Amino acid sequence: MSKDETISIGRITGPHGIKGEVRLLPYGPLDDAFDWSGISLKTKKGDTPCNITGVRAHKDGYLITIAGYADRNAAEGLTGTELNVKRAALPPLEENEFYTFELVGAQVVTDDGRSLGSVTGIIVTGSNDVLEVNGPNGETLIPMIEQTILKIDIANRLITVFLMEGLETGKKG
Repeated sequence: MSKDETISIGRITGPHGIKGEVRLLPYGPLDDAFDWSGISLKTKKGDTPCNITGVRAHKDGYLITIAGYADRNAAEGLTGTELNVKRAALPPLEENEFYTFELVGAQVVTDDGRSLGSVTGIIVTGSNDVLEVNGPNGETLIPMIEQTILKIDIANRLITVFLMEGLETGKKG
């Protein structure tokens, strides 16, 4: 993954109010130190640089103001648009920390080599995150705890897990 590659950090879900603010649903947690400069809008024509002039936390996401979108009518056109940032602009992570986009799409196998499918999302809970995995037997929810996550290999997009009894709830009968 190149440092120049752009990463989608979230999707605009619609306008908020009459002054051009839009609701942003982030694809993963963005901490207070996140640098909102260097953001681009992912459009049909490609990435278009934009200037974020205001950001505030709101419910499960953010309300953002983008220069050039001064009213609700202008902001409505952004609904469904993704916000991108260059990989190099993301803050570095500690050892054994990963961005959501690095895990989504990764293949998940058990410690005995059985495929469970691929990661389709991550549920953020109060105590630990949970991998949503979809595969041939349906959906499996795997807590991201030391006892279940044996290895995460980002380069090969592979996660090895110990499937504790009762976790494979999505089994089709």
